[in-house]
Amino acid sequence: LADFKRPVAVAVAANDEIIPSKRSRRLFENLPEPKRLWIIEGAAHNSWAQIVGPDWWSEVMGFVAGATE
Repeated sequence: LADFKRPVAVAVAANDEIIPSKRSRRLFENLPEPKRLWIIEGAAHNSWAQIVGPDWWSEVMGFVAGATE
């Protein structure tokens, strides 16, 4: 991913029991711009989708769409 030139949205489940959040954060730190990190507090690996709502999705999609223009 080091040479990837498109926007990358990284969502981290703060209580992920499968992929430790420190690994996800390390991945994010090593990505080139444009990039954006969302840490979903109270979320586990399989529960994050139930925690985020339409506003979160709009924000993520807005970032991805805006970063490509």
